[in-house]
Amino acid sequence: MLQQLREICAEAQTRGVDVRLVISPYFPQFAQNVANLDALKKAAEQATGLSVTDYSRSLSDPSAFGDFMHPNIKGSKSFVDLMKNDGVLP
Repeated sequence: MLQQLREICAEAQTRGVDVRLVISPYFPQFAQNVANLDALKKAAEQATGLSVTDYSRSLSDPSAFGDFMHPNIKGSKSFVDLMKNDGVLP
């Protein structure tokens, strides 16, 4: 997976794409139980040379999720606002 991520990022960058890597929000109780997330973030950063912005615990309202890993429309709007505020999105 990391090799493929590295290749995709490199290809996008050669085409002039400003690549930004993020970990999307997880349902609050689910995020607490993801044991290897920090290690995966670090491995992705090492593989790509890019920083990874971690939003896995950024949304605390359970009504912002469709399931344990996917924000619904309400959560997606909040997620986009966070990324804009942080400069990840223009």
